[in-house]
Amino acid sequence: MQVQRRLKANGLLMQELLADTGYSNGSNYFMLEQRGITGWIPVFGMYKPEIAGFPYDKDNDR
Repeated sequence: MQVQRRLKANGLLMQELLADTGYSNGSNYFMLEQRGITGWIPVFGMYKPEIAGFPYDKDNDR
């Protein structure tokens, strides 16, 4: 709410929000939806360090 107030005071609008899995809960999703903000928050427990077909190249960090 503090960030939104500061942004609004400067003529800016929060349209999207990125957060880590620790913020993944119904209350946060509901609050974002009520304010028309797109939330980019991974669902808790759904993180996969490896995805089939997308191998990690450790030598090149990609």
